[in-house]
Amino acid sequence: MASMDVIFFTCICHSLYPLLKSIEQITYKINEIGEYVKEMNLDGEQIVSVIENISAVSEETAASSQQVTASMEQTASAVEDVANAANELNLLADRLSSQIKQFKL
Repeated sequence: MASMDVIFFTCICHSLYPLLKSIEQITYKINEIGEYVKEMNLDGEQIVSVIENISAVSEETAASSQQVTASMEQTASAVEDVANAANELNLLADRLSSQIKQFKL
């Protein structure tokens, strides 16, 4: 009877061996997928970080653009003031010239 038990046990072992190998392969693949998921998470975090940096740079650029626009508006206003003053000076020069002509002999 012990001989039959050994044969039976051997048959069971031989039958279960392919199942064991399949389980090992599945376990390996699951671990491999887990590593890919970790890499994807890291890549996702890096992408989020890059997008945040781009957003910060965009905000800084927008603020700088507003400052440049304000500066250009101030410069345009100053140029307009200078142009108005030049026109007034030109009018004064014309008046002065006509008044000087009255005193010429």
